[in-house]
Amino acid sequence: MERILRRAGVWLVLIVMAAMAFCGCKESEYARVKDTEFEKTGYLIGTKRPEIAYGDRRKTSEYYYVVKNNSKKTVAIVGVAKAYGTSGQQVYEGTDDIAVLGPGETSVLMYTMNGLDRAEIDHVDCELQYYKTELTPVLGDIQQEVMRSEDKLTVLVTNKSAVDVQLLKGTVLFFDSENNVIGSKIQQFKEKKYSYLDVMKPETSRAVMFFPENWTEVLAIKEFPRYDHAEVYLTYLDNPPENAIKKSTPFMDYTEDVLQVKEIHCKNTEGYQIHCLAVKNISDQTIGVHGVMKAYDADDNPLTALTSTADALAPGEETILPFEFDVFDPLKLWSDYYGDYVATDAIKNADHVSYTLTYDPHPDRAARSYSSHIIDYDLDERVFKEVLVTYHGDGTIFRPRVYGVFYDSEGNIVLAGYARDDTFNGGRSDEFVVKDTMENGDTVIYGFSTWERWFCDKETGDRRPMPEYERADLYIIDN
Repeated sequence: MERILRRAGVWLVLIVMAAMAFCGCKESEYARVKDTEFEKTGYLIGTKRPEIAYGDRRKTSEYYYVVKNNSKKTVAIVGVAKAYGTSGQQVYEGTDDIAVLGPGETSVLMYTMNGLDRAEIDHVDCELQYYKTELTPVLGDIQQEVMRSEDKLTVLVTNKSAVDVQLLKGTVLFFDSENNVIGSKIQQFKEKKYSYLDVMKPETSRAVMFFPENWTEVLAIKEFPRYDHAEVYLTYLDNPPENAIKKSTPFMDYTEDVLQVKEIHCKNTEGYQIHCLAVKNISDQTIGVHGVMKAYDADDNPLTALTSTADALAPGEETILPFEFDVFDPLKLWSDYYGDYVATDAIKNADHVSYTLTYDPHPDRAARSYSSHIIDYDLDERVFKEVLVTYHGDGTIFRPRVYGVFYDSEGNIVLAGYARDDTFNGGRSDEFVVKDTMENGDTVIYGFSTWERWFCDKETGDRRPMPEYERADLYIIDN
């Protein structure tokens, strides 16, 4: 037993050393701060996840340790949490870190205890070590706006610092009226079009919808647990790479001599709202464009928000900034296993929207050139509208996306949404190969068809024919 304990101690030392290296600090560089200069609060929550998806991990507890830096030093933090059972025995040990925490800033450590019910844990102790770091603290310069829509919460963050911010995540804890944690959710702040390495430049925003992820309640009553209030904590998702935090030119409010804007508003067959901004660069320089859209109820209360960005737009070029408020319905994630759950979504009842546009006078990259054309044909009594997009430029890029807005003879929108760009190719797979990247001269095929979810009958599941249209506006959305 003594040998086992010694071996466990060695592993703990190695884990802490790895965490220190991960957050950019060294063992010898302890910060000259006192533990009493840090305000700390712990929250323990138990969850149960669907057995079919999680197997033995369906029984889980999570521990959140909120830390506020009341010192005058910027530090990196490594925390070791130990959980003890009702008989006093240690049942868990884990390590987490905060890459950088400046004076006055608050963040959170999180520990997942797979295989442990909340009732099996008596208490949790968490010991912190503080280290010097060369990373720039920016959490205090991230402005937050919280919007509640029934059982969901949207957090809109805006970078008010003078540097780029990358790999930012939000942790939301949901409380009942007695201040008990009843749910939690962790998500990265990024736009849908971006990959893991999303960069939030100065004066730009990201919006993410959170919901209380407590599967015990979800499976029992088929709805998310109602909460009284919530708390939002920010932290870095991982150790930021060297170029993750750098000085950058802030985005500026757009003016009519820079951008020409056309508003597009419609609903799909299920009543969800889609709003888009078609933007055309009428200046004489390449710019980046960033939009934030908020939805409100009839009393002007904000319900939710979305953001959309065009990285680089050359003079005379046009693209579209889509804001599709119906893209995420969390309860339907498990509909294949547990029936067709229907989550309430107040965006269906939104009364109006507002938007702000900013532009980047010095984007990080040049605009890209594409050409496109439409092919109309029928296949198996289904009407297809194919779009062929060819890239003209140097280097290898990720393929763009195509967004279409189709109008009838009276100018009404009959279809709006992204073209399919994965395995759909109109049955002509021998002509075009689907791939994620493009080089000069490469062509990628996209398509609109009766398989679009816009035209799926919600009651019967039948596919509806694609409606007749008079004209189509197609926009290439560059990644």
